[in-house]
Amino acid sequence: NGRPVYHILSNGYKDFREYLLVIVAKLKGIIGPKINETILIFDRGGYGKDFLKKLSPQVSFICWQLGKNPVPDNAVWTEVILTHQGNEYAHEKNIIVKATERITGKKQKCEREIWIEKDGKISPAYSNDKKRKLPELVKILLARWGCQENVFKPLKEMGIDKISSYEVNEYP
Repeated sequence: NGRPVYHILSNGYKDFREYLLVIVAKLKGIIGPKINETILIFDRGGYGKDFLKKLSPQVSFICWQLGKNPVPDNAVWTEVILTHQGNEYAHEKNIIVKATERITGKKQKCEREIWIEKDGKISPAYSNDKKRKLPELVKILLARWGCQENVFKPLKEMGIDKISSYEVNEYP
């Protein structure tokens, strides 16, 4: 449902993918075998084909892709209606997006390239999830930002996004 189970606050100097491996290890410790029912949702900072091949056997995931990925010529678009959380709590609205996908790989290794179109802009995503249908994956990916990112806007006013690891020395 888009609610975080575990997250890390850090100084941001490490590659985001290093944190993803830590999160997956912690999730396995917290939820055990239910890790197979969980889907990890993250931004482009975690994208990288080699990294995702390493992550894939451990957990199902969906993330935005880096760069442009051309939509297949034979794409069949599916309309997806979702409730999107606005910038304030309880400010929800229905939005309509279109999505298409290309599935490659064998039964054990599923690769899903996904394209989501909203207001003429097409954004590519990538998943290894074998169980969920395309509309559900699109809703999961898009809901993550409304549920989690918008809560940070008021926190920024309190300095939550400041780099906390700068050491300050007072000089006379």
